[in-house]
Amino acid sequence: MKIFGIGLNRTGTTSLTEALEMLGYKAMHWNYTITTIDYVDGQLKIHYDKFEKDDAFVDTPVTRIYKELDQKYPGSKFILTVRDTESWLESCRRHFSPKKLKKQAPVSGMLHQEMYGTRVFDRQKFLRTRAHHMADVTAYFSGREEDLLTIDICGGDGWEKLCPFLGKSVPREKFPASNISRKSFLRKIYYKVKGYSYISR
Repeated sequence: MKIFGIGLNRTGTTSLTEALEMLGYKAMHWNYTITTIDYVDGQLKIHYDKFEKDDAFVDTPVTRIYKELDQKYPGSKFILTVRDTESWLESCRRHFSPKKLKKQAPVSGMLHQEMYGTRVFDRQKFLRTRAHHMADVTAYFSGREEDLLTIDICGGDGWEKLCPFLGKSVPREKFPASNISRKSFLRKIYYKVKGYSYISR
């Protein structure tokens, strides 16, 4: 069984990845999942071999290809992280700043352009993408509610939702809080992806 986090940027994806690690899964975040796709002549290409070794994969590239992954790995679990609209928009506004975009790998820009219709923050375009993604996921998993968990980590959801969904016991440790241990977590992810030097989050 694979686990796929299919929430948009800035919805607690880092915390979800940490939580999955704490539950014993080999979980990969952006710095790895961005290597699972490429654009060849403007067309998206998925490197399915990148999904074979580990258990869980989270963040935007996975969000974009969740239907293909569902077909490739039947019986998988999908986790949709959500967040209060205004706090999400503000977080995106800071994250998609021109200064940060200068460090963005080309594939990242192409992915964001495809998903949001822009590479820089645009309130209306981001809102449209959010509404479309929520509706799309809900429709896709209609009748398959046991395969999808919607969780608001930024709003306080934690083990009480995640553990029953995955059939796991609740750990004694607190559920990881977004960005508190961000630097140490990213360092760990970086060393997992040997030879891949681009770090954006």
